Amino acid sequence: MSQSVRDFEKSLTADNAIGQYRVVKVTTTGVDVATANTDAIVGVAQNGPAATEQCTFRFIGTTKCVASAAISAGATVTATTGGKIVSDSTDKHGIIGRALEAAAADGDVIEVLLTVGVTLSV
Repeated sequence: MSQSVRDFEKSLTADNAIGQYRVVKVTTTGVDVATANTDAIVGVAQNGPAATEQCTFRFIGTTKCVASAAISAGATVTATTGGKIVSDSTDKHGIIGRALEAAAADGDVIEVLLTVGVTLSV
């Protein structure tokens, strides 16, 4: 069962409607749904705001995220279509964090440890 450990959150204006537990990126006017590992990913929406409403997003701690496909526990994850998460371990790709549990299919909600940054090969 997925959980969420609250640590740090911030609110900014949503450019468009954003679904709850979707990855968000920063924009010049607030935040919007992140759709790629090249976006300026900043966290995960904790509410489901409409356009121009405040989007509260978590950027440290753990959070629930909506998966777009099967994901293994321990995988690094990034944003994909609609702000959902997908596994990504490619060097220098933007990531949102590490999956703390597995997702079996599109739409599953899993817990992710937030480590917003970039993957690096070692």
